[in-house]
Amino acid sequence: GHKRETFCVTFALGGRRLFTGCDDGLVKAWCAARARLLATFRGHAGEVTDMATDADGLVVASASNDGTVRLWHAEELWPLGTVLRHVGPVNAIRFGPR
Repeated sequence: GHKRETFCVTFALGGRRLFTGCDDGLVKAWCAARARLLATFRGHAGEVTDMATDADGLVVASASNDGTVRLWHAEELWPLGTVLRHVGPVNAIRFGPR
């Protein structure tokens, strides 16, 4: 698991996956049924401050106080890229309606 404080969580894939964000900048993907770590994502240079899942449950977004928002594929467990580089911290994130 995380070695430091976990600040945010979100479920994906209809509740089958759980994603956690930590103050070490890591995002982790878990099997929700077995509480088993599936993947660790690196990319944020600061604390992960918030997370959200899109309506389909396939994309997880993570926000950070490093000013970035990153996207992760919930099923394939790979990074999709950085979609925002802000000059200040990003404290909250949500997906909008279609």
